[in-house]
Amino acid sequence: MFVEVKTREGDAFGAGAEAVAPWKQQRLARMAIDYAARHGLLDTPCRVDVVEVTVGCGEPLVEVYRNAFDVRAT
Repeated sequence: MFVEVKTREGDAFGAGAEAVAPWKQQRLARMAIDYAARHGLLDTPCRVDVVEVTVGCGEPLVEVYRNAFDVRAT
């Protein structure tokens, strides 16, 4: 499992999960595939979760998006 954590103070610039745009997803997928290849894990299932943390007044709000997008070797 690979995890991308995005923290925001409020929503003036959009939600944290929105910052994981398609180009960032491609970058994370390439990194995951490279890691798996280097460690002999290409036949092992993997996933990428995105964790969005919103801070401000009070307790932080944490939202977890499990298996946020596909990771496939191309």
